[in-house]
Amino acid sequence: MKKNIIYILLIGTLLSCEKFLDVIPTSNITIPTNLAEYRALVYPITSVYGYCSSNSFGGDDLYYTDKWYRSQPVSEAERNAYIWKDVIYDMVTDPAVWNQSYSYIYALNKVIAEVPLLIDDEGAKNKVIAQAKMMRAYQYFHLVNTYGKPYQMAKDSDLSIPYIKENDVMKDALEQSTIKTIYDNILQDLDYAIEHLDMFPTVSSRFMACKVSAVSLKAKVLFFMGKYSEASTVIESALTLIKNNVAPDGLKYDVLDFRTAVKFIDENAPHRGLSPDFPYSSSSLTDVENVFAANQYIYSPASGMYLGFRGFNACYVSDMTINLYDSRPGDLRRAYWLFDKNSGGLPWDSSNPGKFMKKNYGARIGVTYPELLLMAAECQARENKLSKALEYLEQVRVKRYKAANYVALNSTDKNTVVKWCIEERIREFVGQGHRWWDMRRLWEDEVGSQTIVKTRTIEGKNYTLTKERLTFRFPDKIMQFNKVWKQND
Repeated sequence: MKKNIIYILLIGTLLSCEKFLDVIPTSNITIPTNLAEYRALVYPITSVYGYCSSNSFGGDDLYYTDKWYRSQPVSEAERNAYIWKDVIYDMVTDPAVWNQSYSYIYALNKVIAEVPLLIDDEGAKNKVIAQAKMMRAYQYFHLVNTYGKPYQMAKDSDLSIPYIKENDVMKDALEQSTIKTIYDNILQDLDYAIEHLDMFPTVSSRFMACKVSAVSLKAKVLFFMGKYSEASTVIESALTLIKNNVAPDGLKYDVLDFRTAVKFIDENAPHRGLSPDFPYSSSSLTDVENVFAANQYIYSPASGMYLGFRGFNACYVSDMTINLYDSRPGDLRRAYWLFDKNSGGLPWDSSNPGKFMKKNYGARIGVTYPELLLMAAECQARENKLSKALEYLEQVRVKRYKAANYVALNSTDKNTVVKWCIEERIREFVGQGHRWWDMRRLWEDEVGSQTIVKTRTIEGKNYTLTKERLTFRFPDKIMQFNKVWKQND
């Protein structure tokens, strides 16, 4: 009998079985018996909403000095991703995204299959199923953007991860699914979610699936598929839903105004500490930018939560990124997010003075309100609707620049406006993992490809990114049980 074709990690337990999913992935899980317990399976821990994924270290918005390259990435996989190695995960390294996502998908499939069998209100059951389907779509979106070719570069026959929608205990092995099939299923799940979910979360939590978050996630999926016209329509729908419906529990959706929302002790001081007199808030009620699963709090938009400098997962910012900030003076994101000295007034790495640090590096794959606007801007620009594109772009920019420095952008050249939209994404999402996704999306794009930096140097050796390495190879730990799979070479 074949070994288990996938490693499953659920609540910290890694298992390999004689057949795929032939046992429940832990011995200490309470078997759900009612709707509330099935709903709890959909929301087990906040970590399921996003991971500091190794692939985000490939983004050209990041830079590591030799010293920090050896000391700061927390795993060898992250170091490998930074230099775009062929093999990211060896036989020793656990592929966290793979394990966590598939274990969570196992639980979601259980919810989707078993909730219809309950004796309960049909509408209530459909909502729980819809929440599970949205979260399943979210997981597969992350997986296929790690282990699948960029959608625009994939043929209909190109294979990627296995798409598992049923926990079939009789399967000896699973076949890979095509990238097209995976995206088709993602969109089907999101359409079901949009039909059955409440407009907003029923509690004051940005982590709960709702119609607004499902529509927003569908917009993001279409955007990264390069289906800009379709994405534009869905983005408009998301923005209209937010505008025309009053959210419960004080939830708001907007662009945080950096001119008034965050204050400094001293803008010119080392590390530029935030003012202790500014009211602390980590409430989801005031977390206005978060549409779904992307932490960012008013008190410190630099970190996503009020924390000091977290050296273990900080990153330097590339010269390309710094130059983009410097090309438009007065950008408060540069002032709030980037630091050239520590709290003692010394360079972070004395061997590389003058380099800027982004504190609290962490991948965020949710959707924020500014991201909706920036996606809308780029979609409109690609359709040559430049006035509308600039209008969306300015809704973000006007709240990110000092009033004295703010200058609205204006151009009648399509490629110029598209380029501005892409560059604004780099400024807005620095150190959040978005840039790697954009590099994949824009690799063959006429305008976007020109923004990608494809070389970097570490410890005296030069590395070059190729289109093949936009896609991670399947981890060796997975391939040893799936020798018939086509590797991402």
